[in-house]
Amino acid sequence: MKHRHGLVAALGLWLTACGFESKGAEELIGSGVSYVNFPGTRWLSGHFTSARFDGKTMLGEYLTALDDGGELIIVKAGETAACSVGPAVAYRGYWSGPVWLLDSEQPPLVAFLSSMDADGRGELKFASPDCSVWSSGLMHAELPRFFGGKQYLVRDTRDDGDALVAVDPWNEQVADLETQVSQISQDFSGTLNIVAGGRLTVRDADWTPHATATDVSNLVVLESALAFQQAGSVVRLDRELGTFTSIAEDGCELRATAGSAFVLQTSFTFSSPCDSAALKLYDDRNALVYALGEPGMGKGAHVARALSQSEDRVFVLTDPTDLPAPDARSVGALWHGLLGADPARHVALEKLADSAMLPALDPYPYLDVPLKARFIADFDGNSGRLLEARGSDASVELAAHVREFDGNFAIFDVDSGPGNLLATFFQQPETLALGVSSLSFAKWLSTGSGYALAVVREGGERIGSLQYAYLKQESWADPSKVHLQMAAESVLARSVGWLDFGALGYLRDYDETLGSGVLSMRFVDSKDTFERVGVSAWREATLGQRDGVLYIVADGADAGVWFAEAR
Repeated sequence: MKHRHGLVAALGLWLTACGFESKGAEELIGSGVSYVNFPGTRWLSGHFTSARFDGKTMLGEYLTALDDGGELIIVKAGETAACSVGPAVAYRGYWSGPVWLLDSEQPPLVAFLSSMDADGRGELKFASPDCSVWSSGLMHAELPRFFGGKQYLVRDTRDDGDALVAVDPWNEQVADLETQVSQISQDFSGTLNIVAGGRLTVRDADWTPHATATDVSNLVVLESALAFQQAGSVVRLDRELGTFTSIAEDGCELRATAGSAFVLQTSFTFSSPCDSAALKLYDDRNALVYALGEPGMGKGAHVARALSQSEDRVFVLTDPTDLPAPDARSVGALWHGLLGADPARHVALEKLADSAMLPALDPYPYLDVPLKARFIADFDGNSGRLLEARGSDASVELAAHVREFDGNFAIFDVDSGPGNLLATFFQQPETLALGVSSLSFAKWLSTGSGYALAVVREGGERIGSLQYAYLKQESWADPSKVHLQMAAESVLARSVGWLDFGALGYLRDYDETLGSGVLSMRFVDSKDTFERVGVSAWREATLGQRDGVLYIVADGADAGVWFAEAR
């Protein structure tokens, strides 16, 4: 049965709940937009927890939303009524994956789970914008993450392991492709790497096979190759040529190396011989194998690689212990050493610290500047010392009592309660704000014209005062140019976000009992602020060529989903 909800006007919208992340601005300043026309237009009347715009202009756009009863609501662009497809514990729209891997002529659908187990799987259904629903019949499936031609490729739990299933919701067809699936990945070209029943198959998105291998485990995807363990050996597969090369006759514990986000995956580590736990690193750029440290270091070790034009350094975390969730970091003894062209290719490792975390690596790759690696040492479960290892010099302490560090910022001087925000990307680390509870309270955006920072400070775990700064491109590396300005008090931290059209958005005077506050859009250039009361969630949205704000009013006569255009 389809339930109807009131709606006014329609084009297309996209909203998440209170959490906001900018989609990445090319220009934050000088966009030409100077105000937001609150209240704007109400699209849905009633009580909702989240909403998103989805679809494709030529094939149909629609708004999806969850009402306060957990039912998935859909309304097509241009219509005046919405309908419910029933309960949904999770859903994913057309634009939630690499849609270029789907046939561009397929009309958009919404995939959703009407139930979910502890592994995030459940009964997979699909709904069209007219609210007709088709169940795939898969009762323990994940939401689609892989794509091929005219179908979704979905993992479904079976008694003997996962199955990879082709789901064509447009023609209401389901077909098993592989069983006993242990690993699957897909790159931007659509190529699929599948390990099923110990057999590796590399396929195009249209399911054409390119290469196969048996007895495969521990698959690692490199920039232009695959590496895996095969019957006790370590093997490399050239994805373009389809050729196999033996790397080690006795190898195990394959792992991808961590590194800068700007460096493509070109190396992996393994233990060989396995019974000695001797740690090795294979460099796919020059086909060299390096022995890291002494035998016995490889058991469970994590390796990060820092690479510049003049230096190539590895960091090894041995005997790692995983911290409890939600921290999910590992602590162990941290070592480092230089990779080189030594014929023996043996890398002597020097210990940097005990009870350390793997470093955040800086700088950008292939630039001839000194390599820097920052890491937390002497971590006691709550905090530690932030150290910097630069080249072969001794480590330098940057801050003490550090609780969090993400490569750009750290929270330090933590005893109990809030700490202080340290920026580490300057020539010398600089304290930018006092009384910051968490790095999630600092919102940083790099744009085409500069850098923007917003900080919620001196509050509890969720709410505090909001300050912000904007740094021009030419002066961003100078901490003296950072002048934090007050925006508002009693701001919900997770509601803060930078908008592409040059404004800072946030919920101020947030009432936790009511679950709402005043939505404010503060323009950086003019300092003008435009506001709307009673808002529980918001997000930047684009309707055709119009930028604006999509938001939810929690209660009262105005309860519903609204769009306000930025002009």
